Parts: sequence; structure tokens; C-alpha cells
Amino acid sequence: MFRKIIIVAVMMAATLSVAYAQTGTWSGKLAVQGTSLTLVFHLDDENPTIDSPDQGAIGISAQIERPGAGKVIVRIPSLGARYEGQWLIRQVVGTFTQMNQSFPLTLTPGENKPKRPQTPQGPFPYSQEEVTFANGDVVLQGTLVLPEGCTRETPALVMVTGSGIQNRDEELFEHKPFA
Repeated sequence: MFRKIIIVAVMMAATLSVAYAQTGTWSGKLAVQGTSLTLVFHLDDENPTIDSPDQGAIGISAQIERPGAGKVIVRIPSLGARYEGQWLIRQVVGTFTQMNQSFPLTLTPGENKPKRPQTPQGPFPYSQEEVTFANGDVVLQGTLVLPEGCTRETPALVMVTGSGIQNRDEELFEHKPFA
């Protein structure tokens, strides 16, 4: 009898550890029609959400089920989508389905934010100075960047961001070409 109790206790502990392991942030790349989309699953039992950072979609509400045996089902009603996965060691292997099309999707722990090597990190071989030009009611602000050893003969370049929702770094989907 004692042996049976130990076996049941070990099985329950294993089931709980799998459910616990599936909480937190998980991410994967979804291959769709020749392109790759990053999906980030925030698997919180109370308020699960999905992010699609490549599309600028953050915090999409989801519903989560854990039917047991290391399985997880995430429904995204606003997208008419669902993810069904199976916990396998340090990953969740499954299928993402939307509009009757299914795609394999493996999730690994963490967010796996893309590296942005174009965003400079100091120290820089140039100096920077914030400048302001006023003309009547209009004020134009910018950053003057001067390379080391520049003279009056050093060519100048004026960079202006395009149209749309952007900041002065022309930031779009966490990409900053003017940073």
C-alpha cells in the first residue's frame, strides 16, 4: 500500500512540475508562405496573452487549457486561432492553426528578442549635439553629429524620417534606423 502511495505522489509531482514549467514567456518562429513570424506566448493561467512583434501586435488576449499529460491548448478568439502543444523537455512542440490552415510551431523559453546591431552603443568616435532652429511659430529640432577631425570641408547629410507613426529615430517595430 505504501508503495502505491509513493508512486501516486511521484506521478502527481511530475504532472505539477510540467504544468509549472509551461508558465512564463515562450516564443517561436512561425513559417508562413515563405516568411517567418515571431510569436511570443505569455502563458499565465490568469491572464495569458500573445504577441506578434513582427506585426506590431502586442498583448492579444488568449485562453489557456491544460488537459493534462504535458499538453497545452491556447485559444486566441480575436484571431480565430489556436495553438496545441506537447511539453517535451525544454520546449513545447505543437501546431498553430488559423483559418483552417495549420503550421508547426515549436516554443522555447524566453522572448528571444531580435538583436538590433544597428542601434549604436557608446563610446562613439563622434560628438553629438542637440540643435534647435526656430522660424516664426515653427521649431525644428535635431541632433548634430560631428565625426572626429571634421573640418568646414567635411560633407554634411540631413536625414529626415518618413511619414507615418514614428519617432525621431524612425522607430518601427523596435527597429531604429536613425539611432
